[in-house]
Amino acid sequence: MIINPTKKALPIFSKLPKVGDREAGKQESGDYPFFSWTANYFNFDRKKIVVLINELTYSPIVLVDMNAKNQKHISELFKEGLRLTMAQADIDSKYVNHYLIKMGQIRVNAASNKSILGKLGQYIFQLKVAISYSDYDINDQRLAEKMTNYLAQLIVRGGEDGDYRRTSEALKTAVTQHLTS
Repeated sequence: MIINPTKKALPIFSKLPKVGDREAGKQESGDYPFFSWTANYFNFDRKKIVVLINELTYSPIVLVDMNAKNQKHISELFKEGLRLTMAQADIDSKYVNHYLIKMGQIRVNAASNKSILGKLGQYIFQLKVAISYSDYDINDQRLAEKMTNYLAQLIVRGGEDGDYRRTSEALKTAVTQHLTS
């Protein structure tokens, strides 16, 4: 599995192994978008909030308070966020475990897909707007869950058919296509 952070977010993922050949990693991301994620972050109340989106389904994972201590555990935090995203889409936990097995080792490459970067920018903008018009508390233990759920309910256009759909629906479809065989 490959995480493609923006240049700005690359230091957050410095504890993870890097892809040996950047072009091969780019090719792998294109060949297996269900196992490829793009990441960036923004600051909220002096805390880094990392937003990752799946390159096939646009499903979000939000990681809150990515300080130096938490960066050491980013692999575990990602897996926890993945479990949350799939649970919110009503996907059985056996498929989550199957995904975690099939994804292999998490590796880092540089973001290059401009379409995905555009969607990621929209997600971050949506979160910033939601934060400014609501009472999100940075110390809330469920903040990542609330933000992930908010993004999962957005309707986006994309995928292989180009239809409009919720990211949670796209994730269910992808799980059926890629993990049930």
